[in-house]
Amino acid sequence: MSRSTLTRDRIVETARQLFNESGTAAVTTNHIAARAGLSPGNLYYYFSNKEEIISELVDRCAERLAQAWQPAKEGPLDTAELQRLLEQRLTVLEEYAGATRELLPLARHLPRVGERYRMLHEQRLAELEHVLRASLEANKAGDPSPEKLRDLCESAWLLGLSIVASVDVVGDPGSRGARHSAELIAALIAAQLGMR
Repeated sequence: MSRSTLTRDRIVETARQLFNESGTAAVTTNHIAARAGLSPGNLYYYFSNKEEIISELVDRCAERLAQAWQPAKEGPLDTAELQRLLEQRLTVLEEYAGATRELLPLARHLPRVGERYRMLHEQRLAELEHVLRASLEANKAGDPSPEKLRDLCESAWLLGLSIVASVDVVGDPGSRGARHSAELIAALIAAQLGMR
């Protein structure tokens, strides 16, 4: 890896840590530069402003979310496998909690983040719909309308974002985090669709 790439990665990783600790609004490029051991001018060589850093961070989170959806096998899922996949995704959202707890406001105010969010939203919902439809067909567990299935996937997506934000703000007394959140979402989906 080139020195330039390493420095860029260090800036983004430092921003991720600071955003997780304090939120995006409280962190300035000067804070990021100082924590990364760079001068503000050096940081500006790589990123023109904080919004560019946030956009890069959201891009990296989106890539990690795509990698986290790796079913153990092709075809239908049982509830345990669905829960495992959801947990992998929620773990990524937790790692990027500083950005994901503010994702919707950021998407509204930063055009590049908004574009990435819309793409991410559609891709993740399509993946979930696909595996749920295959599981329902294999288990002969009913045939919900496309609208009902889409609404359920949308609810699961929004619940996942909300849980990460809530745990980040109020804490999780049982330290269950992503695992507990995945259990809740998988149970909701299974109950609605009659999955085992």
